[in-house]
Formats: sequence, structure tokens, C-alpha cells
Amino acid sequence: YSLYKGHLCMMFSKQLILLSLVAYLQCHPSSSSSFRLPTAIRPKHYSLTLHPNIDNGTFIGTEWIELEIDASYFDADLSSNFNLSLNIYPTVSLNTASLHINRTSNNSVYALESPASVNSTTEIASLTFAVSKQTIRDVYNDTNTALHLYVEYSALIRGDDDMAGLYYSRYQRIDDDDDGRSYTVTNLVTQFQPTAARSVFPCFDEPDFKATFDIILIAPANATTVLSNAAVASRTSLDEDTYQCPWTIGSDNTTLTPCVRVTFERTPIMSTYLVAIVIGSYNVTDVQLSHDNTTQRVYYPSIFDASRAQFALDQSVRVLNAFGDASVFNIPYADSGLSKLDSIGVSDFAAGAMENYGLVIYRSSRLLVDRESSSQNAKSQQLLIIAHELAHQWFGNLVSPQWWDDIWLNEGYATFMSYYAATLVESEYQVNDLKYAALSNVLLDDASVYTEAVKKTLSGDPAEIRAAFNSITYQKGMGVINTIANMMGMHELLRAIETYLRQYAFGTANSSALATVLDAAYTGDGNDSDEGVISEVMDAYILQSGFPLISVVFDADAEEDWVEITQQRFVKFGARFYEDETMVEQV
Repeated sequence: YSLYKGHLCMMFSKQLILLSLVAYLQCHPSSSSSFRLPTAIRPKHYSLTLHPNIDNGTFIGTEWIELEIDASYFDADLSSNFNLSLNIYPTVSLNTASLHINRTSNNSVYALESPASVNSTTEIASLTFAVSKQTIRDVYNDTNTALHLYVEYSALIRGDDDMAGLYYSRYQRIDDDDDGRSYTVTNLVTQFQPTAARSVFPCFDEPDFKATFDIILIAPANATTVLSNAAVASRTSLDEDTYQCPWTIGSDNTTLTPCVRVTFERTPIMSTYLVAIVIGSYNVTDVQLSHDNTTQRVYYPSIFDASRAQFALDQSVRVLNAFGDASVFNIPYADSGLSKLDSIGVSDFAAGAMENYGLVIYRSSRLLVDRESSSQNAKSQQLLIIAHELAHQWFGNLVSPQWWDDIWLNEGYATFMSYYAATLVESEYQVNDLKYAALSNVLLDDASVYTEAVKKTLSGDPAEIRAAFNSITYQKGMGVINTIANMMGMHELLRAIETYLRQYAFGTANSSALATVLDAAYTGDGNDSDEGVISEVMDAYILQSGFPLISVVFDADAEEDWVEITQQRFVKFGARFYEDETMVEQV
């Protein structure tokens, strides 16, 4: 079976096997879904300032969003008031919002016509301003005009079992200066994928709404670690009479209130789910440079030995070098515009890790293993998760999915490439044994009558999107790519991936876009029959649930040699429990 053995090989000539592929419609979510944002107004740039109060569990934020408006927005009644929709989490309190028209000659400011309407189910806010669409259209066509949304708001810091948005992550630290007493270090960490960015700042929280970000954090002055996606541009102490950042830390529970303003460099164009923030107290390794001069560091809780962080850093540098090499993606990480790639191990993290652009956050137990004393499995899993997250810097960050129905483009490819890179870096780990085990195990899930397809139909309900991050997306998605790799060969596949990444860099793409690139790159046997075959194979496995049982019957008593080949969907309880004559796979 091709998902774990490569392209299914049968010892018969092609003329004996005539299998037709059923045509399938691409599964795109309806743009009219109540959970989806209109597309006529899009963000171009965010300027975001966050000021958390760690001790009382709240934060305040201000943001400027530069907007772009498609001409189609003005097709409706121009006398009606200008309005827009964006995502806001129910616990975010919108204090003020205004629309600003910035022109060379003068500026105009328009307040909300009425309080914002926020739907707590869809997490979409509708803002209507005291200005007509006609007025906005007339000034927007001026090339020297910029349109900005300004927002002030407050929200809650999440935590405990709610490890999403901006939340608490704590660990126990030993006080070296006070008889070894332990105390709790309370840190702030983010996890935005898939739909939690909206709980930290009002935004266009869908992967296709990519923009650049200027981020400023007002943080405790004694916080040793203040991180975001891009490198720090400046750090300035603030007047205590104006700014307070209460943070209780230390074995004597001292509360300190001074603040610093940490300003970060502008990010590349990216989706909101990739924004990341860490504020707290962590140790850090020395800097190492990748081949493209990217600075890498590993941050870690002080309870871990520094050698574990150094081991993680060594592996991260090697993996990033491998991916940027001319034989693999042939696109240096530095081409993203980011000058650094930080990794941090945190104690409270729901997933194994998250690939935020420039700031990868790991569960500490997955990142920080011992080079000498940890088991081989622990070291293999560490390398694989590092490779998985760094593969995302290209698959997912540089090129993002247009919508969550194509999340397998992120996760399937990152999973596949993690095994490839891990083998390049540590061939003696023999991680392909783990790869084949993972592919075999996912067959159990895929053999269920209730299993779903790799490419899913998603309305936009956050709970539905979160459920899409499962073994079918990751492991079966990897199996589809493994099949394609066995058909094309790794060299041909990697060069096609490079073409795909360059073509859609800093943008979004879907399965059809990738299939088109792969079809164009596939040489096959050089026959016309090879045209479009990659699309056929890929669609057969990502648009249908389950996998086929191939039956071959020989009739030894027949006068002429012949075989009968049939296929049907394989299910755990046998064919009589499920009959699906429409299922046809490309074999």
C-alpha cells in the first residue's frame, strides 16, 4: 500500500491494469460561512503595543491596523456608513475604535457610529463608523492616502489548563542565594494557532490575511527574557509614575513594578497565528550562527542543565543549515528577512511545539534532553520535533495555507521533511524506522468507518479547526507525500518544492497550487500518459476518506492466463460492514 510502502508495485504490465479515477470537487469552505470574514478589506500592517499586568492577570493593548480595500467593497450602497469586520475573542473589551484617513495635506478621524457588535459564537466584531462609503472611496483612490483602524482594548491573561492566547507558564526555581529554597517563576507565553491571536489583539485572524507587524512590549524591567518574532530594536526604561509592571518573583515574594519598553524590528509578511511573545525569566545559551548568519539561541528554565540547551542549539543549527542547503530547499532562512531564530523550552505547553516565525516555542521536556544520558528514543524525538518546527519556517510560515482545510500542506510536509532532515543530520539515529511505524499506525485510524479525509471541509468554527490537527492530517498527509516522493524521486521533488516556495513566498497557497507545480516538474517515463498523474494520485488520497483493499484473483483452470483485480475501501470490521463501490485509488 502506497501510504507506507511507496507507490504500489504489481508485477503486471500497465495494459493489464485499467483503473479510472473518480472526479472529485475541491473541498473549499463557503465564503458565506458565518465564521468567515469578508475579504474585501484586508490588513496590510499592524503596529501593536501590549502592556501586561502579570500579578493581576490582565493586559491592555493599543494597535494601529493599516487597511487595504478592494474595489468590490464599494459596489454596495455608497451612501451607507463605512463598516468592517474582524475577529475579537469574547473576553477582549473594546474600549475605543476610530478610523483614520492619513493624507499628505490633512488627516481625518471618524468615531464609531454605535458600539461595536461582537458575536461571541463566531468571534467576529462588526464596526460601523460615522462616515459614508462614498467619502472613503473618494479619498482612498488618492495614492497619498492611507487608511488606519485604531483600537484600544483590555483583556485577560489565560492560564492553568487554558494554554492558548497569552497565558501563564510557571516553573519552580531554586534560589542559589537563600539556602536553596524554591519559588515559583511566573512567565507569560503565547500560543495562537489556530485561532487564539484574536484573544490578544483584534485582528483578521485567518491565515490568508497576511501582514507585517511592529510589536512593542511594556514588560517588567527585571524580566530577563522579553521575546517576540523579530530581533530587539531598542529597550528603554519607563517612568514609574506613568507605567507600572507589577511582577512578584523570588523566594521572598518581592513585587517589583518598574517597566521597560521593548521595541522589536518589523516582521516579515505573515499570518496572525504565527505571532509570538514570551515575557519572564529564563536562562539562555550563547549565540551560534547558521551558515546564512542567522543568530540562534535556546532559552530554558533554570532548573535544566545548560548542557541540555546547548545540545538542542547544536541540533537546531545543523537542521537549519540542512534545510537552507542547495540540495534541499535552496532558500536560506535569512531570506525571510528575519535575522534570528530563537528556541525556548517552556513548562506549560499544550502541543509538543509551535513554529512561530523566528521564535519557536517547545514543551521543555521535548526540547531539553541530555546528549549523554537520555534514551535514544528521546534524542530521536528531540531531533524530529526540531526538524518539524524548522521545516515550518518554509512550509507554513514562508508559504501559508489559504485556509485551514489545507493544513495538511503545513503538517504533512513538515512531518515528512522532519524525517528527511533528521536522517541528513544524524543518519545513525535511523529515524526512518520511526517514520514507517508512524505510517503503519495511522492505518488503524484511517481504517475506521468514521475517519475523515486529509483535506477537510471547515466552516471556520474554532473548535472544528482545532480538531483538524490529528493523525490523518499529520501522518497520512506525510504518507501522501511519501508516495509522491517515491514516484518523483527526492531530487525531483525537492526542486519542485523549491519552485513552489519561491512562487508563493510570503503568500498563501492551496493543494491545487502545489499539485500544479508537482505535475509540471514530474518527468515520469516521458509519455503523455504521465501528464497530470501527480494530481491524480494526490487527489485520490487527500479528498477521500480511508484507503483501499486491493484484491487479485487468479483462475488456474482458465484456458488463458488472466487475473481479476478489484478494489474497495478497507475498514476494520471487514467489507460487509462498509460497501463503497465509488472509491477508486490511483495505484
